Amino acid sequence: MLMKKIKHGDTIIEVCICVSIFALVCIFTVGLMNNGLNTAQRTLEVTMARTAIDSQAESLRFIHNNYLSERNSNSTAQFKKIWQRIKDYSRDPSKIKTSEYASVRFDVNSYNNCDEVYSDQISYFSAFAVNPRLILPDLNASYRGISYTDVGKNGIIDNMIISNKSGVGTNKLRAASLYPRIIYQTGRGSGDTDAESLKGDSSNLYQFVNAVEGVWVIAVHENEDDLNRSEFFDFYIRTCWMSVGNTTPSTITTIVRLYNPETIQE
Repeated sequence: MLMKKIKHGDTIIEVCICVSIFALVCIFTVGLMNNGLNTAQRTLEVTMARTAIDSQAESLRFIHNNYLSERNSNSTAQFKKIWQRIKDYSRDPSKIKTSEYASVRFDVNSYNNCDEVYSDQISYFSAFAVNPRLILPDLNASYRGISYTDVGKNGIIDNMIISNKSGVGTNKLRAASLYPRIIYQTGRGSGDTDAESLKGDSSNLYQFVNAVEGVWVIAVHENEDDLNRSEFFDFYIRTCWMSVGNTTPSTITTIVRLYNPETIQE
């Protein structure tokens, strides 16, 4: 007598196990992809931050070296005014940790977010940033309709050394929306003085700063008693941004020491 073959299907438990295993594999794969994308994004952000830092450091060295080389020439010190503006923003080291700044933390890593950094450090320590695309000597002439020394009309110096205390607009130094960077524009912006004169400029050179996000410089002079006789200046070039996937701010800082050209022996 032939035995009848009995066909069995998958039970509901077996189906549930298969679906669960498939779901776990998908979750694990998506997690790996997200981690890879986050790592790539953070690497890009760090690269951009270091590029911004290097740009500030090289700009400061360029101004310093040109002013230093001018001392042996018979011409007017064309970079002296730029160096003087940087000196004006420098801070006394003896006061940084005293009662004058008791409510402000000098260490950027002690903040919970970059907005706190900007609400404190930028104004208290006279932070600034150098526009590397517009470093011009004093040629006793205007550039694209802008006076070099007329601070009241946003002179060239104010477009080279960007600070929230300078005459170029307001609050151009601000927290990073993406990563540390300088955002350029062809004109000086509708909120700046005499910007209308630049709207018809056919050169379309992106040399003026619209905003400096997530990068700033704090200058500290060495001599506590006499700024002009300081042997050297320390420039703290700092960055702060909220990296993808992080709840704490990402920061990179470097220090550049430049000796005062006015005190270096010839």
